[in-house]
Amino acid sequence: MKTFLFLLTLWGGYALTLSAQCAVSFSAESIPLNPLGLTFSPWVLDASGLPANDYAVWWDFGDGNTSTDLYPTHTYYCAGFYTTCLIATLTDGCTTTDCRELTVGTLIGATCTASFGVSMLESDDVGNTLSFADQSIVSEPILTYWWDFGDSTSSNETAPIHWFGNGTHQVCLTIMSGIPGTTSFCIDQHCEYITVGETPPVVATPIAELIVEPFGMAVQPNPMFQIGVLRLQCPIAYNNLTLAIYNSNGTEVWSQSSSYAAGTHIVEVLPYRWRTGLYTARATYNSSVLAAVKFIKQ
Repeated sequence: MKTFLFLLTLWGGYALTLSAQCAVSFSAESIPLNPLGLTFSPWVLDASGLPANDYAVWWDFGDGNTSTDLYPTHTYYCAGFYTTCLIATLTDGCTTTDCRELTVGTLIGATCTASFGVSMLESDDVGNTLSFADQSIVSEPILTYWWDFGDSTSSNETAPIHWFGNGTHQVCLTIMSGIPGTTSFCIDQHCEYITVGETPPVVATPIAELIVEPFGMAVQPNPMFQIGVLRLQCPIAYNNLTLAIYNSNGTEVWSQSSSYAAGTHIVEVLPYRWRTGLYTARATYNSSVLAAVKFIKQ
């Protein structure tokens, strides 16, 4: 049953998301000796504003995991920012949702700089098959690799071999390093333009990261699963700021235009129907790109 959310208020210390018929909120408490673990508790009000006794819940922890337990306990794989949602459905059919961003663990310890080398496969006389080697510098073990070859194909192998058509391709490597079960992790990306069809293949100067100050935008979590957020840091007010997300082919998959006051803003996106791959979030104002951030959808 569809309801419309319109008010944020407080009830007994909980922040409640109210609808025209019912309300829901939840608490998340840390687990002793488990820095990445949280115990969740729901708080649901019926249409009369009284605590509901009979309802079903569905939790989305923001990292690809879900639960229908009333009081679930969940341990995250890595420290980070996660948009966690609770959907409650009462016996009268009223359904309401509460989503919020949780900080899990402390982002400390790990450092990483993504990099890679490329060479032509000796068995390919034409020069269209290239071999890639990870040359990243990390303080902790690399947990995941994500290669985007710039031709609508990708790989999660450590040292992939890939065939290219003639032309120039933007190849990107995104790594995540850290120690599972701890609060130490790091994500970095490195991109290069590679021209195929010449012997040896021409590797251009690495693409500089687009950093525009003082406007700031971050994608969380990264990698993104079923729910994610764009965290905006606006130094001034923006009238009709456009946010858009593009897949690796440059096709727009999501966008919205709105006005934002100076300060921090959280914009929710729902990528659960998008294909796995590399995406770019872009903020544009008066035809100027303020920020562009690449992220992975898993």
